[in-house]
Amino acid sequence: MRRRTFCLLPAAALLSACGFQLRRARTMPFASIYLPAIGGGLGTRIRQGLQDSSVEIVRDIKQAEMRLDIAVAGRDREILSLSGEGKVREYEIIQRIRFALYAADGSVRLAPVTLEARRDYTYDDTMLLAKQQEEALLWQDIDADLARRVLDRLAAAAPQ
Repeated sequence: MRRRTFCLLPAAALLSACGFQLRRARTMPFASIYLPAIGGGLGTRIRQGLQDSSVEIVRDIKQAEMRLDIAVAGRDREILSLSGEGKVREYEIIQRIRFALYAADGSVRLAPVTLEARRDYTYDDTMLLAKQQEEALLWQDIDADLARRVLDRLAAAAPQ
């Protein structure tokens, strides 16, 4: 027991000395926001991230300190490569989101930004169910990635 504790202390000291910290909830420069209806996992993750940051999500745009406009949120799947027999070997899935942040008075706090996330995976039609599950997991990963990136941009929006 003592030996394990003795080994962990230097590791903890090194991690704290390099500035390592566990990820915390972001501090947003606003207290309330109006969000449009965003479907799917991306919308859910953005809402959850804002709530974790103690931002009130209001239903009436007139009560909001900020307004998040989401212009485009689209998903795509493209073929990356084919086998010699003409069968699909690899797919690439792509999700894009274009958003902007406006203050209650209509001033632009964050100019329109387009974010994109891509993932590729190998495909084998003999393992159809497994590949469908893999694709679903990749979509969840993309949703989490884009939501984190949107929230990081919102947190960096300069208050006036």
